[in-house]
Amino acid sequence: MANKDFNFEEFLTEPKNRLTRQGKQHTTRNTHTTSNTNRSTLHPFSVRLDKPYIDKIKAIAWYRKISQREVIEQAVDVLMNDMNPKEMEKTISEFVHEHFGGDDS
Repeated sequence: MANKDFNFEEFLTEPKNRLTRQGKQHTTRNTHTTSNTNRSTLHPFSVRLDKPYIDKIKAIAWYRKISQREVIEQAVDVLMNDMNPKEMEKTISEFVHEHFGGDDS
């Protein structure tokens, strides 16, 4: 469900460094390596979205001169920063246990 208070125009016009990790500006030219993501391995991920969302992701990526993957990663980071860390850790642990039946460590 969409957040009624979310202002897409404000999101697009905010300073670029709000969503930039660790103050570094990333570009689409250097997204072919994992060094931009602080992850040792990238995993394929696919999701079906309505065209307006695809267009928004592409527009944000173009405007900020970052990859579409980075737009999604940064949006998730922003959402997670708004959550209670202990509750998020518990939720992730429960999700991993429920879906993968294993230890989340």
